[in-house]
Amino acid sequence: MARWVDSQRAVIPLTLAEREPIRQRSAQPDILGPPVSYVVFARKYRPMTFDEVVGQEHVGQTLKNALAQDRLAHAYLFCGPRGVGKTTMARILAKAVNCLVSPGDHPCGQCEACTSIAAGQDIDVLELDAASRRKVEDIEPLIDSSRYLPQRSPRKIFIVDEAHMLSKTAWNALLKTLEEPPAHVLFIFATTEPSKVIETVRSRCQRFDFKRITEKDIVGKLRRIADAEGAAVDAEVFSEIATRATGGMRDAETLLDQALGAAPTDRALGTEDLVAILGGTPRGERARILSGAHAGQMKAVLTSAAALVDAGADPVELLQDLFDDVHAAAVAKASGAPPRAGFESLDVEWCLAAADLLSRHRYMARESRAARASLDLGLLAVARLGDVRDIEEMVEKLERMAAGSVADARAPQPVHGGVADGRAPSVADARAPSVADARAPRVADARAPRVADARAPQPVHGETGHGAESAPREAPRPGTPAALPQLAPPVPSQASPQAAPPAPPPAPPHRDPPRAAASAPPTPAPTPAPAARPPAAKPQPPRLTLPTKPQTPQINRPKTEPGPQNSATATPSTPGSAAPQAFSAEEMGRIRAHPRVREVLDTFRGRIEHVKRTDDT
Repeated sequence: MARWVDSQRAVIPLTLAEREPIRQRSAQPDILGPPVSYVVFARKYRPMTFDEVVGQEHVGQTLKNALAQDRLAHAYLFCGPRGVGKTTMARILAKAVNCLVSPGDHPCGQCEACTSIAAGQDIDVLELDAASRRKVEDIEPLIDSSRYLPQRSPRKIFIVDEAHMLSKTAWNALLKTLEEPPAHVLFIFATTEPSKVIETVRSRCQRFDFKRITEKDIVGKLRRIADAEGAAVDAEVFSEIATRATGGMRDAETLLDQALGAAPTDRALGTEDLVAILGGTPRGERARILSGAHAGQMKAVLTSAAALVDAGADPVELLQDLFDDVHAAAVAKASGAPPRAGFESLDVEWCLAAADLLSRHRYMARESRAARASLDLGLLAVARLGDVRDIEEMVEKLERMAAGSVADARAPQPVHGGVADGRAPSVADARAPSVADARAPRVADARAPRVADARAPQPVHGETGHGAESAPREAPRPGTPAALPQLAPPVPSQASPQAAPPAPPPAPPHRDPPRAAASAPPTPAPTPAPAARPPAAKPQPPRLTLPTKPQTPQINRPKTEPGPQNSATATPSTPGSAAPQAFSAEEMGRIRAHPRVREVLDTFRGRIEHVKRTDDT
């Protein structure tokens, strides 16, 4: 008897064994050899209706509605990863359109059209493998065949699998037929890489994206297959197979088929048997390794890993499996979903740090010849995550410590000759120390006193409030820079309305200037007028000198010699009137000697040394 008859009988699912074939065996001699007695699970339990396709309910419901409302398009594009039901859905749609008994969303599955379509041998449903026939010469027969009416069925259907493999010239040759096909033609394209399909084709098709099947749906389908086969399988085996399948039903069915082929006959199939047959590491052992690493039990972690490697586990695959487990635990914790059994103690922050270390050591194990050493070092690094503090937290703590020490060292000190001496307090006396106070000294701050500063007129005793005539002021020499306005209110002058020179930098302690009589009321300070611009002349370059070394922890300003007129009448220093200076060596030593700062620095150095040792290894 002919082989194609047995092939079409074999694709009928065993779960639907009550269906009787309506086609009799052919009397044609078997010229292709004996029929295949065993059919793999992926073909044996292939879905036959829209409702049997697992995990793609959104696609099946949309197609059923289109069939019921007679809104079927002329071209469809099925996109998605491997083994999720793209070609199966295309065949079911072809059966729903060309079924001879009950066309619509529920084909019978037993008529001649349905059985031949399921076997891939229908004369009006042509399947093209674009991976092997991708040239324009292979597309031309398809275009010519689309012009003729179907021989038996209502529609002529073309299913192009791996459509992304077609060349650009082949797509362009098919473009016109795809845009305006005959009324009896239906195109279905299946691809795993829709981005490689040209835009002009995608715009002419209705696109359906097939998603990866969840582990729950895969486990349910595998349970039904095991029950139909009468096999005893532990529940953990289904979960392990679903995890390895990564969302593909065909992969899961193939793994179960392989595992049942080598399963023991005297007991149920367990995870140990599955690991021995398919390789890899059991999930329970990986959970114990990660839980021990989270608790800092380095000895237990190394012992468990050594036992797995001695049993035949690949270090690179073990690191990959641990990375996947950490990823799944982090996602479950962040999304609020229940984590897998054995991974409940892992938190998100620890999982993120562990994933980074596992990924780095997995790369080292794959690229180097010391895969076992990379595995051990990676597990030790993960087990020590509990002892390592967050670097950002340590840096922030160090900055807070340094900021507190700066505030203590730069606290304003009382100045001799302040408000009690009759000087009006200025805004600069009350300002808070800013970040600019800690900047390094500039060259301009260390300059020598200019000639104009030394020749600036100084207030004379008895000049204000006593009726005495003020001493004549000396006019500035040509070529000297103009005096800047001072921060403190200037002393009124009867000779000139010009503003007084700025307050000089802090000077060493000196005697208080003579005070005015107690009976004389203070004279209000007039608003300073803008300084007169001196005549244009070539300025003299300033002579630079180094600043004096401070004697106290308080930040001092460069010392300035008193003017030549009267050294005893120099204006007292004003806090904050001069440019701030950087910390001295003595101040930095006190900051570093702080116990909390020293603790943070030691921890930070230890972390850096640990990272260096890990990278070198």
